[in-house]
Amino acid sequence: SANYFTNDSAFITETNGTALNEYIPAVDTIPERNRIMPGAYSRLTLSPDGRRIAGVSGADTVLLDEATLVVIATFPGTYPSWSPDNESLACNVGNNIVIYNTRSGSSRQITFLGADSYPCYQYKPK
Repeated sequence: SANYFTNDSAFITETNGTALNEYIPAVDTIPERNRIMPGAYSRLTLSPDGRRIAGVSGADTVLLDEATLVVIATFPGTYPSWSPDNESLACNVGNNIVIYNTRSGSSRQITFLGADSYPCYQYKPK
């Protein structure tokens, strides 16, 4: 199972196999909407602009279009974390952190000791 809030916080989602169920928080026990995903994914995370979903399938991170649930790209790694500008994903690859540009597909490894596990972008208020 994987959960995230939609960008407008109107729904919380859950996955059950390939089903993506959307609920109104603290109200529903039956989903408002049910969509079928092209695969079973864990660790779903919505891009800050609400247009793409990153999810984990095996040892890979898969990008999906939020509206259509079509696979856009696949990158090696798990535990995806979106950058605030919607452009990059930080992922765990072999216990190192790799940053992927989701538009160009380019990547950059930023740790090399094999001791990192859960990448997370920090949002710094201005």
